[in-house]
Amino acid sequence: SRTARGRGAGLREDGQQPTMGRQAMMVVGPAGSGKSTFCFTMQNHMLANSQRLPPKVINLDPGQERTEEAEGKFPFDLDVRDLVGVADVMEELEFGPNGALVFCMEHLVENLHWLED
Repeated sequence: SRTARGRGAGLREDGQQPTMGRQAMMVVGPAGSGKSTFCFTMQNHMLANSQRLPPKVINLDPGQERTEEAEGKFPFDLDVRDLVGVADVMEELEFGPNGALVFCMEHLVENLHWLED
């Protein structure tokens, strides 16, 4: 029997590439730190250098401000603000920003099917 080192890095015993399940990368940081720029740079790199399914960029920040510039520059494949947003919750339920953010996260957890679809 050959060792893993003798087979070649990452190959199965039959010489085929292993299949991979879903993978995710979560990027966090303060406002204006370049999270969206990083995500879309990674997406472009992966699109240019991978034969796998195209990567998706998902925004899970219900407090991110919507601007025409950002919407045109960084179009998310899925955006939690389409489900619930801090600004809407603050206006409709008269919550402060922290309460609205907590409400949004709880709403997302209660509606995970939205994210899975």
